[in-house]
Amino acid sequence: MVPLLLALIAGMRPQAASPGSCWLRDAASTDSGVVFLLCEQGSLFKSRDLMEWEAVRIPASDRLRAIHFLDERHGIVVGDSGLLMVTSDGGKNWEKRPSGTRESLTTVHGAGRKVWAGGHGGVILHSDDAGLTWQLQPAFTTGTIESVYFLDENRGWAVGWAGLLLRTTDGGRFWDSVRLPGVWETLSCVRFRDARNGWAVGMFGAMLRTRDGGSTWQRLDAPVKSWLTSIAFVPGGTAWIAADYQLLRSDDDGETWREVAVEMPAAVIRLLATRNAVLAAGPGFVAAHSGSQSAWGRLDIEEIMRRAARLAPQAAVSAAGGRR
Repeated sequence: MVPLLLALIAGMRPQAASPGSCWLRDAASTDSGVVFLLCEQGSLFKSRDLMEWEAVRIPASDRLRAIHFLDERHGIVVGDSGLLMVTSDGGKNWEKRPSGTRESLTTVHGAGRKVWAGGHGGVILHSDDAGLTWQLQPAFTTGTIESVYFLDENRGWAVGWAGLLLRTTDGGRFWDSVRLPGVWETLSCVRFRDARNGWAVGMFGAMLRTRDGGSTWQRLDAPVKSWLTSIAFVPGGTAWIAADYQLLRSDDDGETWREVAVEMPAAVIRLLATRNAVLAAGPGFVAAHSGSQSAWGRLDIEEIMRRAARLAPQAAVSAAGGRR
């Protein structure tokens, strides 16, 4: 199924996305394989096979920046001016929740029913109930947070501007600032492969590695000096890092990295590992790759929008029939 799917995507002619239609900001997936693409203007696209897409409008007036799904039904979106939106029906309906801050939120991640969001001014928010209520957690920093990641309900990390790296072992009740001598670059993403092995990446090819659960970090020599923005680990030992218009790949669980020649129409801002493939999303496209494929298949956002529009009338007829 996946090789055929990627071949079909690869055969489609890329088109430039309209600036006013959908600026793709983030992507998320569930354990069941559902993929969500978030546009900063408020559109959300949902698919189970990367071929048929369903469009949903998130009723938000502020710019959307990040999305995370705890399971197939419960999801959270964050954005500018402290915006928090939650869904409990798989993205069909969204409800705004009070955040207690006007700072822009840039990242969100969760474990179980617990969720954390971070953003400007060193703000870290926490929810114990899948996003319904939120409390501010003391991070003791004013630096902007670009990425939060939790391995489980207790162990988490946050990275951000000017080499900021925070660590918690108690679900965020206390955040400890990790000293990174000589690291001044903005860190864009932090991810852990398991309880001990983690990576943080950022501007100018900044790449950090820990082997002791985040207590100490070492700088690695990245093969490029690009802005590294996202990390994805795929079962079987393969890992990917987004590096502007190109990608880095590791086939030994992140021990060594090499540059991969790809043709992306814009800078990749999010990598996402799903059950069947790894996705690369940018401001107008989504590309897919599986272990059995040597190339990346690409689908532009305008084609996704057209497919969602064709599906909408069928969904409306189906819903009308169900009400009889």
